Amino acid sequence: MDMDEYQQRARETAVYPLTSDLRSINYCVLGLGGETGEVLNAWKKTHRGDYNFRAARGKLLEEAGDALWYIANLAHELGLTLSELAEINLIKLKQRQADGNIKGEHSSVIILEEKEDMDYSALYDLPEREVRRFPLGEPVDPKEWQKWVDGDSKSP
Repeated sequence: MDMDEYQQRARETAVYPLTSDLRSINYCVLGLGGETGEVLNAWKKTHRGDYNFRAARGKLLEEAGDALWYIANLAHELGLTLSELAEINLIKLKQRQADGNIKGEHSSVIILEEKEDMDYSALYDLPEREVRRFPLGEPVDPKEWQKWVDGDSKSP
């Protein structure tokens, strides 16, 4: 199964309020946070001695799968397929690596907002080229993202 097929099938099991406002996004974000906590809790219990590694592995995989479900649905709510999200993430990481920032310092900010008048470059203390706006609900074209990373584009 590829990532986009998984995302489509995950949507079939989505029972949260599918709305056009932020409630759908909130549900996915909060659920992802909860599942991330479950992963951490399982690993903590392994360190404490409650689980051996074999038992912990099963629990970690179960919770990671639940986190994947929330990521798939969050990406959908933000107008992306999982393959687009993965491609954009790899492009971002490649750019960070080229900038010598692969250890987690940000070299760009993705803004998924409809407010074009806000000065995000000042907010994040970045040059304007480092800020990219993507309106909510519109698909992100990975080729346009790559053009921006390469410095060939300023707006989507």
